Amino acid sequence: MSQITLIQSSQNNSIAFSGYLVLALGYLILAFSFTQSSSKCIENRP
Repeated sequence: MSQITLIQSSQNNSIAFSGYLVLALGYLILAFSFTQSSSKCIENRP
């Protein structure tokens, strides 16, 4: 019984970890696109 609960908890941890990874990747992509767009605005200034 204890082994089954250990496996279930480890699966939940890996799911949460992958969720955090996806969130971190999304924030990185948002920050990168934001810096790219802001740099383009600065370049387009006369």
